[in-house]
Amino acid sequence: MSKDKGFIPALILTLIVLITTGLLALTSSLTQAARDTQAIALANANRQAVCPDASTFDPIDLTPYAADHPGISEAYTVRDANGGMIAFLYRSAFRGYAGEVPVLVAIDLNNTVIRVLPLENDETPGLGKKIADDSFIRQYDNLDASLIYTVKPNETDKVLIDSIAGATISSNAVTRAVNQATALHPDIAAEVK
Repeated sequence: MSKDKGFIPALILTLIVLITTGLLALTSSLTQAARDTQAIALANANRQAVCPDASTFDPIDLTPYAADHPGISEAYTVRDANGGMIAFLYRSAFRGYAGEVPVLVAIDLNNTVIRVLPLENDETPGLGKKIADDSFIRQYDNLDASLIYTVKPNETDKVLIDSIAGATISSNAVTRAVNQATALHPDIAAEVK
């Protein structure tokens, strides 16, 4: 015969859940500053990787451009140690196979793409993640930012970028993200100069 234990087990379980939730919240709040510092350091390291000669990255207000360029979330003027402007930097994202594929796109004052850097994404390991490989990403170096690029050979009015075999969607996402940045660039460059 089983004995009814009443509400005591439920009360104990509720207390365990409340204590655990409280400890998780406390841990989260205690480590928030360190996580924020790490996120800022990573963002700065990524910007520096794209523009190694940069000393400062001055944010540009994208509010006037948000409606026409929704894929661009950040823009910066890039300055050297003497304060001279050397480039523009854009954070652009386009939908890939497994989600948004964010990239940093640096464009110099001669309207040339300096470098493209794919950021953290959820693309498929071993396939879509190859967008970060030099053999793919270096194709964007020194390209004319006034042109439109594609990975689709049938789009003959655009400049062809060789996609990664088996990862065309991811390759297309990077290319479209670059095109978003180069489409916004003339407006930003005209305003800042």
